[in-house]
Amino acid sequence: MQKEILLAESVLIAGLVGWELWQRGKRALTRWWKAWRAKPKRAWTLRPRTPDECVDCRLAATECGPGRTQSPRPWEEVKSKAGRPKEHDSEGYACMDPACEYYKVTDARIHA
Repeated sequence: MQKEILLAESVLIAGLVGWELWQRGKRALTRWWKAWRAKPKRAWTLRPRTPDECVDCRLAATECGPGRTQSPRPWEEVKSKAGRPKEHDSEGYACMDPACEYYKVTDARIHA
């Protein structure tokens, strides 16, 4: 009889301690989840795909730049035939280095 009462009390105490630990853990988990959801997400930076979408390109559409011809030689003529073939489509993207011959050229057949 004593052992059964002692066993019942032990089970009850273990259950209550387990319940308390669960409640504290649940609160901590809930706080962590709310803090994680509230943190700012990565802001997407949108890149202009054509000169019409880029403010700088529209403003500088008439200027060609010092020492540049109106249309640069296509990259296919400049590069070696033994080079690695193009793997990614670069249509709509342009080089933003003002010193580059292909500066602001978005045609994939012309620039690299």
